[in-house]
Amino acid sequence: MKKLTFYITVVVMVICFSKSFAANPVDVTYLIVNPSFEDNQSDRQASIPGWTKSIAGDDNFSTRSNTVNATTFPTFEKDGNIYAQYWYATALPDHQLSQVISDLPDGQYTLTAMIGAQLYESESIVGLSLFAGDNQTIVTDTDKGGKDVVVNAVVTDGMLTIGYKVESSNAKFVVIDNFRLVYNGTTGINQPDSNGITVYPTVTQGAVMVNTPAVAEILLSDITGKIFDRRNSAGGVYELNLSNKLNGIYFVTVITENKKAVYKVLKK
Repeated sequence: MKKLTFYITVVVMVICFSKSFAANPVDVTYLIVNPSFEDNQSDRQASIPGWTKSIAGDDNFSTRSNTVNATTFPTFEKDGNIYAQYWYATALPDHQLSQVISDLPDGQYTLTAMIGAQLYESESIVGLSLFAGDNQTIVTDTDKGGKDVVVNAVVTDGMLTIGYKVESSNAKFVVIDNFRLVYNGTTGINQPDSNGITVYPTVTQGAVMVNTPAVAEILLSDITGKIFDRRNSAGGVYELNLSNKLNGIYFVTVITENKKAVYKVLKK
């Protein structure tokens, strides 16, 4: 019976992933263990199945039942009966909650999770992010009350580490729930270069994603050298839009402290 179940699972995965090669995103949230913190959990459980806490012994870093303060987190939408949180009397210590997903097909992925934050002192939030692999999306002031945060990533070795992290943050209270993962296929992936920069897809009808793990300047230009877009990146994933441009070849230039790299993309 176990063998039959295993074979059925493999067949389903192959069928689902093969569909995405035609540029049809496939929901693969089922590959995340305990994506909404519902597995064998109750209120204030310090151990969270499937997830690794970087501060394992802290009981304030735990699951909670659905009792989020509606005033503090007015737009936080919970999934199921349990969510995860970290509360602290002052600013939170640096930490992360993470999970490694293995045996993934190489390609592009989109991770989404609901995150909310309450601050200790400052009115402007810093140091809280959702991450997937080397990419991260910073939680902004508009997300404080609870909002879906999205990060894109490229898998090249079958593995992806996901989660959220706090680094030098002014948040004293973080809540998170409802992780979701979508597989977007493999067409047009530029492998990360020596500086970890990734530009994808290389063939697009509109959006081009640029991942810059370090501080960088991002330029979008055509074959004549005319610059259409210019961004300053503090590190993370940025989206460039070619949907209103004519079909043809465009160039994405990424300038870091140590390197200037040019990537070619095709709008069609």
